[in-house]
Amino acid sequence: MTIKNLGIRTDDYLQRKWLGQADAKTRGDIDFSGDPGKTDPSHAKDADINNIIATYVRTGVLPGNEGPQIFADVSDVPSYQDALQTVINAENAFMTLDAKTRKKFDNDPEEMLRFLSNPANREEATTLGMISKSAPTPSPASPKAPVGRAGPSNPSPDTKSDEK
Repeated sequence: MTIKNLGIRTDDYLQRKWLGQADAKTRGDIDFSGDPGKTDPSHAKDADINNIIATYVRTGVLPGNEGPQIFADVSDVPSYQDALQTVINAENAFMTLDAKTRKKFDNDPEEMLRFLSNPANREEATTLGMISKSAPTPSPASPKAPVGRAGPSNPSPDTKSDEK
């Protein structure tokens, strides 16, 4: 019996052979012709890649990004690798604590950091040996530059005014 006699296209046969289903006589396709579907056809034009690219070529902006633009000085933000290493170091430091102390914070380094950032817990943290008595009290960090939204009253830092 040949592949043609089975009524199977060669590429289907090879795919089934690869999947270990070479002896199957039918594809087993599911017929959805009677199902109206859940896709809203009114969005077909907006989802067409040719229309999306044409809009980008015409305007220079990809559609779908209509949210407010936020401008901020992020020059002091660490790289992803540096931030990840900071998290790993914090977890490793947390794991060096004894089990009783870790249990106090539900074995969660974030809970411990929340505890340590509260000045009211300074005495207890000193008793637990988590900070030294001579350590300065941390002050809350303040942003170096204001973060704003671009708009008529708050222009983008990239725009230059015509002041002379």
